Amino acid sequence: MLLLMGELEMKKMGQNTHSHATGRAQYVNHHRQLNDDYDALSLTLTEDAASGLIYLIEEEKMARDLYDAFAEQTGSLIFERISDSEQQHLDALLMVADAAGIDVPELLEQPGTFHNPTIQNLYNTLLEQGSVSFAEAIAVGIAVEETDIYDLQQLLPETEISLLGVVYSNLLAGSQNHLAAFESF
Repeated sequence: MLLLMGELEMKKMGQNTHSHATGRAQYVNHHRQLNDDYDALSLTLTEDAASGLIYLIEEEKMARDLYDAFAEQTGSLIFERISDSEQQHLDALLMVADAAGIDVPELLEQPGTFHNPTIQNLYNTLLEQGSVSFAEAIAVGIAVEETDIYDLQQLLPETEISLLGVVYSNLLAGSQNHLAAFESF
């Protein structure tokens, strides 16, 4: 539901879904506007749920950053389109983080830079692997989406029926669609 709200809000605002040169600033500003619009949302998370949310924010950012890099390297629309979707996932997670009082906007500042050293190392490795060829970039996309699906399936039962659970369910469906798109190549 939040993913759809974000997408509808962007269409109402007349914004394109993502442009690689200026897209990040537009998305950060859009995210801040959505936060102003949805200030009434409030959420309390356990420490484990908050840690899982922060991890997923960085994981979605990693996917977006990888797909942005591969879109530029290959010129393939699949990476551009899925990067756009990853940005929507990131926006939804950031709205949940804001509702829970978790401040994470600095994670969006620098492409390819992460606070979590495991994700940073994974990003570096996957970027190098996917930069070899289009086929390797697709293989990285498959690996990223399979990992996202696994991580979401692990975190989803802990969220029960809540705003976080709805967002995680939407992200899981999105990752399954991304995986199918990559596997079709």
